[in-house]
This record gives sequence, structure tokens and C-alpha cells, in this order.
Amino acid sequence: MEEQNPYYREAAEQIRLYREIVRDPATGLWHQGRGWLSGQPQVISPGAWSRGHGWLLRGLSAAVIEIPRERPEFRELRMACEELADALLTRQQPGGLWPCLLDREPGASPLETSGSAMIAAALSRMWRAGVLSDARYRDAARRTFATLPAYVDAAGLVLSTSPGPGPLESEEKYFTTSFPPGNDHGTFALMFAASEAVNLDRRMKDDDEKR
Repeated sequence: MEEQNPYYREAAEQIRLYREIVRDPATGLWHQGRGWLSGQPQVISPGAWSRGHGWLLRGLSAAVIEIPRERPEFRELRMACEELADALLTRQQPGGLWPCLLDREPGASPLETSGSAMIAAALSRMWRAGVLSDARYRDAARRTFATLPAYVDAAGLVLSTSPGPGPLESEEKYFTTSFPPGNDHGTFALMFAASEAVNLDRRMKDDDEKR
């Protein structure tokens, strides 16, 4: 039945197509898309946005985990996950978060909680599933999970979450020093991260008990 499943091939083909179009070979990061700049249908949108990478990794991780390990599509998607994760790890800041605009200098845009939470959750999930086996991916996620609680205020509002850009036609409004508290993108992303942090903690305790 698995040999007849067209979704494995479709998942790999979609990633292959988009990777070729929107991945920046110099940074390894993915731009949001193309076709949104007026009168420039072939031009890629500017910037590499942290929450966009969170969504990208969420989709990639969900797909690769479901594909049987012996399939060529698993190997292809695993390589795409590792390639992207490596590019992101080089841009994780010492405190555990990622800035909003990933391909700019770290101080050009604020640290961004929703993208950081989603990236960390995906890295952790792929480590637990054995897709990314190196402990550095797990440890990167743990640094993020440890930092995120400091970005929830006494009223329960998530801090430092960028507003939704829609089609990213310009980076200008993200060259700022802070984002207003309470953006809903932060709420759901931190819930994803909190759930995954619990799963990771359980896995690590189980591993310790088996030693």
C-alpha cells in the first residue's frame, strides 16, 4: 500500500520546487515567496522571516515523520530539514531566540518569540523522532524553551511577537526596536513550544532511566 501512496512523492516534489525558487544559497534561508512585488512577478520577496521559517519547519517535520524511513522521499526531506536547521542554528542568539529578520544583523530587528517557539518545537520534535539525531538540535530547542517563559508578562501576554506581514513586500516596518505585547501569533506559538518542551523533557528522562 505504501508503494502506491502518491503523497510521499508529492511532499518531496513540493519541497524540491519551492527550495529551488525561494532558498538563498548564500545563507541557506528561505524567502517568503515570489509574485507579490508590483510589476515584478519573478522577483523573490525580501527578507527571511523567523515565523515563516517556523511554519516551514512545522510542515517539513510533519511530513518527514510520516514517511517510511526506507523511502527515497524520506531521505530527501530529511536532508532538507538538516540543511535548513543548520542554517538556523548559526543565527540563534546566545539567549536562545531568533531575531525577526534572520538574514540581517541581529540588532536590525527584535528578537521574535513566535518564530523562535515554532522553530524550537520543530527541532525538538525531529530530534525525538530521530530525523535529526545530533544533540545540538535538541540543545538549541532547549535553550529556546528555557528562555520563552521570560517573554510572558504577569497578565499572560506574550511579548516580542511580530505582527503578521501578509505578503512580505518590504522589511521596513520590522527595522524597529520592539513589538507591542499581546499579538495572537505569540499565544499559539508558545503553546506549541510548551507542549513540545514537556514531550522533550519526558523523552530525556526516559533516556536517563535506561542508562
